[in-house]
Amino acid sequence: MSNQYYEITIEGPLSAQWSDWFEGLTITSQPDGLTRLVGTVADQAALFGVLGKVRDLGLTLVSVNSRR
Repeated sequence: MSNQYYEITIEGPLSAQWSDWFEGLTITSQPDGLTRLVGTVADQAALFGVLGKVRDLGLTLVSVNSRR
């Protein structure tokens, strides 16, 4: 798997300033209190790296969806 588009949803706010740290994913806060990180991830190792960062920040992961 390579260059897959993902939408990762987390609980709570996260500033767009974190975009570079999250592999350049676009970060958008939603009115419902959730934050979405969307964009292309190079491979599964990079995806697990992003998810590890979510964990390391103590953020609550709501969902991970891939888009083709």
